[in-house]
Amino acid sequence: MKKLKNTLFIFGSGECGQLPPEYCTDYVQVNPTAIPNLPNDIDEVI
Repeated sequence: MKKLKNTLFIFGSGECGQLPPEYCTDYVQVNPTAIPNLPNDIDEVI
């Protein structure tokens, strides 16, 4: 669930924000370069 929360946070205002959470997670998994230069510890960004 933590990964899902991070995913929703990252794409909250992006193209993924228009999709349901389960599709949003799949989008990140199939497009790992969609969030370039992102810190490894996403919690620090939050």
